[in-house]
Amino acid sequence: MDIVDIIKKQHQDIRALIQQTCGKEEYDAEERKQIIQLILTKLRVHAMIEEMVLFPRMEERPTARSAALEAWEYHTVATNIAKGLVQLSPADELWIPRWRVVKGVILIHIDAEENRVLSSLQKAFTQEEREDMGRKFIRAENAAIEKNK
Repeated sequence: MDIVDIIKKQHQDIRALIQQTCGKEEYDAEERKQIIQLILTKLRVHAMIEEMVLFPRMEERPTARSAALEAWEYHTVATNIAKGLVQLSPADELWIPRWRVVKGVILIHIDAEENRVLSSLQKAFTQEEREDMGRKFIRAENAAIEKNK
C-alpha cells in the first residue's frame, strides 16, 4: 500500500478520536485522561514510524527535503507540548486549556503534512518507492505495537 494512503488513513483515525473529545470537557478527569492517552499513544507510534521510515528518505531528495524538515519541526513542537499535558493531572484547571492547544497543534500539523509533506512525497518518489515505504511503515508500526504490549 502507498505510504501516502496509509498516512492519510491514520490522520483520519486521529481526527476522529480528537472529534470525540469536542464538547465533552464535562467528562470526569479519569475519562478525559483515558481518551487523551489513547490519542497521544497513537500519535507517538505514528510520529515515531514517520521519523524512522519517511522523513529520512524525504531528506535525501532535494524536492522533498524542505517538507521533511518542516514535519520534523512539527513533531518536535507537538511532542514538547504533549509532555506538558501528560505532566498535569486531568483535574488541574490548566488541563483543558492545554489540551485545546495540543489539539490545535496536532490538527494544524496534520493539515500541513497532508498539504505539503505528502504532496512533496508524491512528486519526489515513484509509486513503487511509496509502496515500498508503505510496507516498511506497516512492518515498523506492527513491531512497535508488539513491543509495547
